[in-house]
Amino acid sequence: MSDTVVLEVIGGPMDGLRGLIDKKGTIGRKVGNALSLALDEEVSGRHAEILKEGHDWCVRDLNSTNGTFYQNEKLQGNRSYPLKMDDVLLIGSSILQIDPEKAGEDCVPFSESSFSDPRTMFTMTPGLNHVWNSIFRFVEEDNTIDRYFCDVDRLFIAMMESAAEISDAGYDCVSQVKAPGRYQIFGKWLAKASVATSFKGQPGTLTVAPRVWRVMSLAAERKQGTIGIGDILGAILEEGGSLAARYMRKDNKFMEDFGPKLRRGASDMTVIDIVRTVRKSPEPAVRPLVPSSQPVAAPVDDPWKVFGQRLERLVLGFLADAINPVATQQDFRPPGLTMKLDEVLAASAGDRALLDQRTKHYLDTLYNLLVVILASQHDGYKFFADALCTMLESTVSEKKDGRSLMLPLGKKSIDIDELLVMVKAVRRRIDNDGVSDTIVRDIIKKKFQQLGL
Repeated sequence: MSDTVVLEVIGGPMDGLRGLIDKKGTIGRKVGNALSLALDEEVSGRHAEILKEGHDWCVRDLNSTNGTFYQNEKLQGNRSYPLKMDDVLLIGSSILQIDPEKAGEDCVPFSESSFSDPRTMFTMTPGLNHVWNSIFRFVEEDNTIDRYFCDVDRLFIAMMESAAEISDAGYDCVSQVKAPGRYQIFGKWLAKASVATSFKGQPGTLTVAPRVWRVMSLAAERKQGTIGIGDILGAILEEGGSLAARYMRKDNKFMEDFGPKLRRGASDMTVIDIVRTVRKSPEPAVRPLVPSSQPVAAPVDDPWKVFGQRLERLVLGFLADAINPVATQQDFRPPGLTMKLDEVLAASAGDRALLDQRTKHYLDTLYNLLVVILASQHDGYKFFADALCTMLESTVSEKKDGRSLMLPLGKKSIDIDELLVMVKAVRRRIDNDGVSDTIVRDIIKKKFQQLGL
């Protein structure tokens, strides 16, 4: 059996994320894991491990807070369980599938694109643009929604219901993707997996899953211009990994009506005409993408509050990882931040003076801690640069007898003065670009302790 496997997210806020495991790799929320589920707060910092033992690939839960589930069983901590290819795991709010490494398929890391707006990245037809406008407007305007992400499945439902102008688009694949037990297609034990409602995102914001970007890029490559609903439906089928694609292929009626047309690139009007001929009943139009069990939270109506909560997550995540990078505390609260920002606001409601005082103190504390983190990053770069470049400069100086001295470097030789210039350039680059996270963690921890926090 191969020494490498691919671990792909097939359900959850980071749907489409794909990581390569070479003999052994960890899964967790923090940076540094082979598969980093940064947006799934049900996942521990280092949650589980995939490793090869003998001829078998195995999974091991690393004493995570919420556990790792396989075949409807919660795995015991630090015990290995053998896996087969195509097996699925439930980790936090994410469903993962084990696949052999596939030639030509790149790993998909997490990137800041998840927080970007596809409307600014692609040229869309009015129909597709209307779908995305509805999705973003729904999140921005509905104060009862504070946590939301858009994966391929939600985009598929939004497009089909927009074309039908009703909540039932008339195809089994649409109703199955919307059904509570939709994940049982991967295994009956996942029928009750509550993936859609477990995501904890930023209040009033929309996160776009990695698989959506892959589908959008596929559609743009095929069309090489303005993309529409039909192009996205075709790209969903071509990409093939989403829940929507799996149910679409199983729906004979859908494939009979759409299959040939999507391969040729169906226009928005063609999609609308097809969908409206099969819709079941003239139900009143509904706003798309409303989760039936979506939790209701207090509205966050001021932009500064949203910014403060984002800063809070960033700062506390860095500090928690520095204090204990192996098994990050799930709710790390440094002195001065014993309450969350929303708790501070709630506790001070009704007393404007007290509210202003506590809010200013809380944001000042966050700002000071952020300065500590940024300074630690810079000091880490300098530490590494000094250690490396001092050694190189010393070696060069000892050997330098004159400009004629040549040092063999592989198949080339280089003048010693030119080498000194290159060393200094490397030093500047390291100072600007980055350094080992271990060094930075240690520096953050020391600065944190020096502040008496």
